[in-house]
Amino acid sequence: MDIQQLAFISGLGLIVLGIFWALHQTRVKLRETSIELAEIRNLLVAIKSTGIGQGKKIININSELKNLKSKQQLRQLQDVSEKGFQQASKMLSMGVDAEEVMECCSLTRGEIQLLTQLQHVPAAIAH
Repeated sequence: MDIQQLAFISGLGLIVLGIFWALHQTRVKLRETSIELAEIRNLLVAIKSTGIGQGKKIININSELKNLKSKQQLRQLQDVSEKGFQQASKMLSMGVDAEEVMECCSLTRGEIQLLTQLQHVPAAIAH
């Protein structure tokens, strides 16, 4: 074997060694990338579950808000209704005609009759 053949074989050996080294580095990088990918997937799962949890909280808050709005509207209606009954009761006690009280307070004949009867109950209980 002469020097040229030896140099050629050495060169081939270095090339093969370089290829194996590059292959090893590629495998190391592939493992690192796989680990990073797994971490990213875990983060995505965590973000997704957090988003779902937040969505559920928002739905619950919206539901509570609707309930509160409904209760508030009901209370406002009750306040208006109570004021109408209070005004009607006061008018009846002052001797205002039932028809006029019905018109003024937007109450039905039955409601006016009930208020009239209720005004007489304390007098009957006192005797």
